[in-house]
Amino acid sequence: MRFRPFQEDDFGRTDGWCRYEGGEGLIYPQEFWESNESFRRRVEQFPDGCKACVNDQDEIIGYMFCHPWVKDDVVPLDCRDFKLPDRPDCFYIHDIAVLPQHRRKGIARAFLDMAILLAKRHGFDSIHGVAVLGSETYWAKHGFTVIKEIGYGKGQNGKVIVLPVVV
Repeated sequence: MRFRPFQEDDFGRTDGWCRYEGGEGLIYPQEFWESNESFRRRVEQFPDGCKACVNDQDEIIGYMFCHPWVKDDVVPLDCRDFKLPDRPDCFYIHDIAVLPQHRRKGIARAFLDMAILLAKRHGFDSIHGVAVLGSETYWAKHGFTVIKEIGYGKGQNGKVIVLPVVV
């Protein structure tokens, strides 16, 4: 496996991750689906924070989307008009996803390490995000703290998480 920048021809290669198969999505249920356009905007705005993990056949087995943002603000799901703020004051992990059969191989941790490095490189003292579907336990293992619960997705909840970063 290897990590590389998320590329234009990668859009559409992860669509099946959200489709229901046998009643379940591979990664996210329908309430959390996002369009390729919303991810394309992130790549346009902050390509350094958009990475793919691929296997030897160049199939995507995980991805990360992160970028500078503003504390106490959450990027809505499927934000097709996404634009970086003029005065960001934190780093934001929008999504780290790994296919179930490739979990527990250190892929998500490697993405997190990349995000921490980017946050430090840009001088941010914290990383923010939203934990969904019970993932706050994963994030807590890596030092994140839940600061509040919010409505997120279509009729779903999420937990805003924060990780202090030593610059």
